[in-house]
Amino acid sequence: MSIRSRIRKKQRRDFESRLSWNQGADREIRDWKLIDIHEIPSKINIGDEFDFWCHNKQELYLLRIRKSETVKCSVTKSQGRDTVIYLVVEFNFENLNNELIKSIIDQIEKRGVPDWEVNKINSELNIDNTM
Repeated sequence: MSIRSRIRKKQRRDFESRLSWNQGADREIRDWKLIDIHEIPSKINIGDEFDFWCHNKQELYLLRIRKSETVKCSVTKSQGRDTVIYLVVEFNFENLNNELIKSIIDQIEKRGVPDWEVNKINSELNIDNTM
């Protein structure tokens, strides 16, 4: 078993532990299971950010959605052996709901879900933020 296979297996177990502590996923979008890290308020201001643990049956991601005047998506990878891939999406939105998160995941999948080999990516997304 390769090092990457062992890390992926450990991350899957860690995510399953988080699921049990959380009493299940907060959101399920197709193959993606998401656990909210923060409570989402009704009023969201510029600079507010919300994190989600995400697992798509292959990789563990930390999805960060930040309210910003600019529209940007970046993918970075933490350093070290237990690497986590960070998906950071910045744009201006009013409400953070399942439809908006689904739209974000659709855009990420459309561009290709990053894998462990990725070090850093910056791109723009076309997210319908009228939801």
